[in-house]
Amino acid sequence: MAVPETRPTATRRLAGLGTRVLAAALFGPCFVLIAWRGESYFVLLVNLLLVTAAWEYHRILSARGSEPDLVVGVAAALLLPWSMYIDAGAYSGAFLTVLFLAVPARALAHGEARNAATRMGLTTFGILYVSWLGSHLVLLRELPLLYARDYGDGFRFVLVLFLFMWLSDTAAYLVGSLVGRRRLAPRISPGKSVEGSVAALLVTALAGVVASWTFMRHDWNAMHGAAIGALASAVGQIGDLLESLLKRDAAVKDASSMIPGHGGVLDRFDSALLAAPLLYYALRLFVL
Repeated sequence: MAVPETRPTATRRLAGLGTRVLAAALFGPCFVLIAWRGESYFVLLVNLLLVTAAWEYHRILSARGSEPDLVVGVAAALLLPWSMYIDAGAYSGAFLTVLFLAVPARALAHGEARNAATRMGLTTFGILYVSWLGSHLVLLRELPLLYARDYGDGFRFVLVLFLFMWLSDTAAYLVGSLVGRRRLAPRISPGKSVEGSVAALLVTALAGVVASWTFMRHDWNAMHGAAIGALASAVGQIGDLLESLLKRDAAVKDASSMIPGHGGVLDRFDSALLAAPLLYYALRLFVL
């Protein structure tokens, strides 16, 4: 049954803001502390996030009658972050190849031809969407090692990514709730507005400029900051819409109820899944 295409009122959308802020205040410092520590501690944190997200991905698709392979999905969430940590991702392609080979091997072992192609396709997409993209958080944290820089610089890279995502989400949420009139993608996510999307782009571009004057001043100039901030917001919004598309297809509201006020891990980190690779390659190709 399809989810009704009703657009939440501003009052209803702002009603849960207190819970969202409280959850962020509780979980945010823990994430920042572990990201600051880095090394295997951060890899284990990414493992936890991606394993939960892989389970939520399986949960969403199971609601629509599809059954991606949860075993391979969880294996990818466990292995790929470590593949990015070992020698800064030098063997990540080998890990990914083994996981891809595991998909048809598991399908053959299952011994059921019905919907096998669909199941393998959804499993493969889940590996790429959740675990491969998400593992770029580890690459981002370990990036200074490729350039003989201070290891602490990786913490700033991770921090600026989540600062961009938080500002983008907050600007879109508040502006969309208060003055949003034109729907951005009414058949996918009726609550998102064009006004909120534009506000997110502008606020995050401005944040990139401010970062270039403060804690990122040794890494990029104002033009780099504005461009990377705006691109991170745009890609993050695409990630948000992509997860909304999956949920709408399955007629579920949230990936899970893991984080009060935010839904599941996939609901909270859907933007970062796409923005982390963008920031990583932008830094490598145009900045460092």
